[in-house]
Amino acid sequence: MNPSLLDQLALAAAKGPMHPSPLRAYTWVLLSITGALLFMLFGLGIRPDVSNASTSGVFWIKLAFPLTLSALTLQAVKRVAHPGATVGGSVILIVIAVVAFWTVALVPTFGGAPASLFQQDFWGRTWREGPLYIGVISLPMLGAAMWLLRNWGPVSVRLAGGLAGFVCGTLAAAIYALHCQESGFLFLGTWYLIGALIPAAIGAALGPSVLKW
Repeated sequence: MNPSLLDQLALAAAKGPMHPSPLRAYTWVLLSITGALLFMLFGLGIRPDVSNASTSGVFWIKLAFPLTLSALTLQAVKRVAHPGATVGGSVILIVIAVVAFWTVALVPTFGGAPASLFQQDFWGRTWREGPLYIGVISLPMLGAAMWLLRNWGPVSVRLAGGLAGFVCGTLAAAIYALHCQESGFLFLGTWYLIGALIPAAIGAALGPSVLKW
């Protein structure tokens, strides 16, 4: 006797992803963030003038900018992590935040600042290694994020992987800011974002194979 349609649907649901317990999920997240912090501490080190730097507004903006993007992107991840959900306006808010930051960063240029200042703020001294370090720092968090997403069962796997990677990349950028001594807003708005896009690209590429269920 062939199984009924209801029986087949029940069997398919039983094979679907199982949500991890909150304790297990938080443990994975904390361990991955700890791993990223340890890599930064022992692999790169905190900037030697962190005490003096922490008294300036730029230091806190370097942390606030990527953390804001991370929080906004996390809302989008929560939506696409469940079947049938869409990102809604979360992506629009991310774009608005980036455009707003870039607008502020370009104010000196609009005010007639010399081109040399623009180039200095844009390129800095560490534009080559900064994005690479951010990408490496993000890897422990990306591994945990992909595992959690696989257990939630997103339908748009490439989008979910990319957004999860961007969350990890922006968190990694905030961690890297504790080491980085650059202070140009143009540098932050460009190379920190490029660094965050590295795990986003990895997550999007791995999504179809890792997140499919």
